[in-house]
Amino acid sequence: MKKVFIAIPIIVLLSGCATKATPEGKKTRQIDMSWKNSCVYIGSSQTSSAIKFGAQGNHETVRNNMKNETAENGGNAYMVNDFISDGMGHFSASFEMYKCPETKYHVPKKYDALEKLKKLYDKDVITEKEYKAEKFKLLNQYQ
Repeated sequence: MKKVFIAIPIIVLLSGCATKATPEGKKTRQIDMSWKNSCVYIGSSQTSSAIKFGAQGNHETVRNNMKNETAENGGNAYMVNDFISDGMGHFSASFEMYKCPETKYHVPKKYDALEKLKKLYDKDVITEKEYKAEKFKLLNQYQ
């Protein structure tokens, strides 16, 4: 009987349960730099995993902490600045929180600018030469 009682705490300790994402946290998403100007900045923060056994659980804990904190602050997206591992299963991250447009797909700014430029050309506000020159600049600017 004593062997069973000793084994249970060891199994629980080694399992290293990860922090779960809240229902609101699950609705957040990670974004990259291309989204940054389309979103409203909320703030920045840092999070880390507690010392536990099981690197996967700690990695997931840090990801879920970012999601949960973003949602708690009224955001729906986060951008990771640094995600660091100490090599022993402990992770930490610094991240920024944003409120982004509710869209499944991100349209890069260059397409918005090209569309506006084309409308100017179609309305004869600019010449074909100006249109081509500006189009060339836009395509090179957003590479």
